[in-house]
Amino acid sequence: MQKICIFALLSVFISLSAHAIERLPQQGTITGKLMLKNGSPVISAGVLFFNTVVGPPPMPGKYWRVADVKTGTDSDGKFRLNLAAGIYYLGVVKHLSGKWAGPPEEGELFLPSPDAQGVFRQYSVKAGEVTDIGALAEVVPFRRAEHGGKGPITAIEGSITDEMGNPVENAIVFAFTRPEAAAKPIYVSDKSGKDGKFLLRINEGGAFYLKARSVYGGGTPKPKEIMGLYGTAANPLPVKVETGKITGGIVLGGFIFPERGSKRQQK
Repeated sequence: MQKICIFALLSVFISLSAHAIERLPQQGTITGKLMLKNGSPVISAGVLFFNTVVGPPPMPGKYWRVADVKTGTDSDGKFRLNLAAGIYYLGVVKHLSGKWAGPPEEGELFLPSPDAQGVFRQYSVKAGEVTDIGALAEVVPFRRAEHGGKGPITAIEGSITDEMGNPVENAIVFAFTRPEAAAKPIYVSDKSGKDGKFLLRINEGGAFYLKARSVYGGGTPKPKEIMGLYGTAANPLPVKVETGKITGGIVLGGFIFPERGSKRQQK
């Protein structure tokens, strides 16, 4: 009787495990090599993949979409990444700081997304297969005037302040379509200036929830790190934007994450 029960439990466990495995996203592999037009490899660059189902293609001169998956190039300019099966846009940025995140700044190396005809190239990744996109000798310095797109921009502008109302420099604003803490941002701004001013470019109008942070990425805030949002933690407010227009006057009130063990943190 005991053996029968054990066998039955094992059968249920195996069945549940197989069902769970079936629900896991199926992955494929994508590889390639990045070079400058003179044939030199692009070393330690951020290789960014944007799922076509999630949002529009990246256009760094007009707006910057947050990448869904990213990796880096090695000393030969090569990269290899496992990611969920799907169709992706490809973006490449090599920041002077050495980090892989955020939109390119003037003069930094990047890979334009559209081809010579202005069509955004898409790369298909199939489950259990390797997609080799070959060598792309198209990485060039970023010039906003050359890669800004045509027509008026759609954007949100405003300022970021700390808990005392002082302007916050070098902070980044993220745009979310949902207010939940676990939500993933869709767009990101350039860094704020000395006056705390920011400009967050987006693809098209809609309602967006804004959060500011002094670093690009998530994780537990570090001591003295600036964070902020539009509205309050209990009541985040959406910013409504019309396509082709700039919505201004938005102020993101911030606070400084306290030192560990400080009185304010213990409250």
